[in-house]
Amino acid sequence: KKLFLICLFSLPVRCFVLSTLTTGEDRVASALGRHICKVLILSTQLFDAIGAGIFGTLYILITNDLSRGTGRFSLLLGIVTAFMCLGCTFSSAIGAILAQDFGVDIALNVLGLISLVPAFVALFHFPETLNQSRRKKKKRRRRISTLLQSLRRGNNPFASRTSAEALRPQKQFELV
Repeated sequence: KKLFLICLFSLPVRCFVLSTLTTGEDRVASALGRHICKVLILSTQLFDAIGAGIFGTLYILITNDLSRGTGRFSLLLGIVTAFMCLGCTFSSAIGAILAQDFGVDIALNVLGLISLVPAFVALFHFPETLNQSRRKKKKRRRRISTLLQSLRRGNNPFASRTSAEALRPQKQFELV
């Protein structure tokens, strides 16, 4: 869930940073300053890469977790992908209309505000999809890995006493 929130909040951050840089570029008088602003504007694509890369992987995993055991993974993945495509289409259309009528800065700010809605919905209402059985498997894997590490060090937790030792009487402790 944390990674998913990082990718959802990276888009509004990108929009607001990009809006600030584009307004700042108009106010810079020197050629070097404009060049630096253009480099910074291009570097905001890192936010987009982070968001798209994480989202592109996690939405499939989250869909898998939500549809586990139902046999409807492909159906749910198709529905989620269709809504993502609709969101991309409407976002591009709204952004183009706003940029043409009101300017790029207004378009970026409005789209940034709109992108905050799903980010906050996910923050407050989206459950952790990693279920309890998978968490128990992780704990079991940790126990197995510590067992394997002790075997590598030469400690054999399964080694029992030899048959001669087993036949020897155990020492009795006396209470004083």
